Amino acid sequence: MIDDLTALIKEQTQIIIILNKYPNEDESKDGYFNRVLFIDDVFSSAYRIYINEDEYISKVFIESISESICQINVPIISDLNQEFILMLRKLADIVYAHSIYAIATKLKQHLFMNAEISVWDIHGVVPEEEAFMGRSKEVVSRFNNIELIAVTHAKIIIGVSYAIISHIKEKYSIYGVNAKFIVLPIIPVSAAKHNLVNKSLDKDPPIVIYSGGLQLWQQLDKMLEFVFNNSTLAKFIFLVTEPNIVIKRYYQLFKTKFPGQVCSVVGGELFHYYKVANFGLVFRESNLINKVASPTKLLDYLSYGIAPILDTAEIGDFLRYGLLFYSKETWSNLFSDEMLFKRLVDNNYKIFVEFQKISQQSVQDLKLSLRLNENNLNSKFVIINDFLKIGAKLLESHILLKQLRLDKQALVNEVNSIYKSKSWKIILPLRKLIALFRK
Repeated sequence: MIDDLTALIKEQTQIIIILNKYPNEDESKDGYFNRVLFIDDVFSSAYRIYINEDEYISKVFIESISESICQINVPIISDLNQEFILMLRKLADIVYAHSIYAIATKLKQHLFMNAEISVWDIHGVVPEEEAFMGRSKEVVSRFNNIELIAVTHAKIIIGVSYAIISHIKEKYSIYGVNAKFIVLPIIPVSAAKHNLVNKSLDKDPPIVIYSGGLQLWQQLDKMLEFVFNNSTLAKFIFLVTEPNIVIKRYYQLFKTKFPGQVCSVVGGELFHYYKVANFGLVFRESNLINKVASPTKLLDYLSYGIAPILDTAEIGDFLRYGLLFYSKETWSNLFSDEMLFKRLVDNNYKIFVEFQKISQQSVQDLKLSLRLNENNLNSKFVIINDFLKIGAKLLESHILLKQLRLDKQALVNEVNSIYKSKSWKIILPLRKLIALFRK
């Protein structure tokens, strides 16, 4: 019965299972989730099922995000969980994993390893990041093992930079990786739909901005030291998810208030700050984590005519394309040079445009590789989340039938009660559906 039901659904539209949580409004400000939303837009012609494992829930529940997106929230350990998710695998030929964190559980690994087309979006060098943050050897080893699963089972591997693709190829060269590799930079939504903002240094003082996270590799203390040393030369604005951390840390270090503005803003408000900023901070150490990265904030800066101030230029592919920047040591001597500023901004906007072209070409490559049908319209989508709810109830009833030896009619009654309670808008012929339930 379940097999027949999933087969009928699958005939109606393309379905992609995405191993990740769908971001809420607050999460969408984070670079990681910015990538998730970017990829979701690539798949807009298909129905997307997000799988979110949650240790705080005890039963499966399905959340409708839109007509073409649902999120299935499942407890991490559950018999129903396993049976239900394995049913989902029959619905979708494509399983997309955002980083190896997305396949850190046995259940998701099973989905990924057994998909017809499994796609691994690298995001970052997780084992090396875990080591950098001081995790134990056992934790680092575990993530290396998960990364090996991703490398050896993915049909398509996507990286934000040529640098990260080269790293993966070199690290796992002995395994003869046969996956198709695609370099797909993250183009932030805030950066994608505007022309270069005409900037000058006629403001007194100029505006220096930081927009991003507060992870260890962002080097908050170094940025705050730069603010302290140059507090009389510029107005500083920090746009972060947790402003209190910045404010408290600045006071701890220098026993005085932060000389500027620290706040949290939603994605749509960022461009107001970007339009007026002259310079932007990106302080990264020269290590593998940063050498393979492609920070969304740096692309934001380039697209809005914000001149970057860097600790090191070894960040992803930016030097490869000729990035121009100020070093944190020399900025105070050069920041007022209008001609230098203009040359740098114009040069870097061309780099942003080049990244856009690479991204657009790679999106088309990915769509062709996955055989996505662009003619799917939302109006054609069956209400798949309703089917999934019925599927969950069917599985639950199957388990009860086995355990309590209930009459088969109990199962039919369960499904009919769900059917009657819904306002169905299903393309499938209803008589076929009802016939399936009564088998």
